[in-house]
Amino acid sequence: MGQAYALVLINNKDALHFNIAYPRRPGIKQSHADGTYINYQPTFPQELVDEINRLRSWNGATPEMAFIFLLKKYNTGIALLKQRADGIYAALDIFENTDSKAIRTYRLLHCLQK
Repeated sequence: MGQAYALVLINNKDALHFNIAYPRRPGIKQSHADGTYINYQPTFPQELVDEINRLRSWNGATPEMAFIFLLKKYNTGIALLKQRADGIYAALDIFENTDSKAIRTYRLLHCLQK
């Protein structure tokens, strides 16, 4: 069974500023030989996609961690919630730690909203 997530708007003003500063790119339209096609969702600007990929490859962050890190770093006004085993959705947060050798590691936290 897969994981269930929810994106939640927590600050409309921050989300608006983020969308102005980093407008999304149009989705990709993929055509098939039988004449059908798939429209993929719009994506982040390439610079943010590259940053997610760097976090994943250089710093060993999971895709989930990299996404949450960018939501937080760029003050997007959006929170990612993940459904726990008990069915409750908890906001995910991430903390970056840099050791004495400048190696970054990430710690994921599940936060309960009350």
